[in-house]
Amino acid sequence: MLTGSLETSRLMFSTLYNISNFRNVPPEVYPPKIKKTLHIG
Repeated sequence: MLTGSLETSRLMFSTLYNISNFRNVPPEVYPPKIKKTLHIG
């Protein structure tokens, strides 16, 4: 369970990271959502 949750979070994180790089959006925009995602696990 924990492994699957962790894997999902990692995938989501890398996806958001790639999107932010692609759109040149500063990383500061993303951490709150990522933290909420990580807290679900």
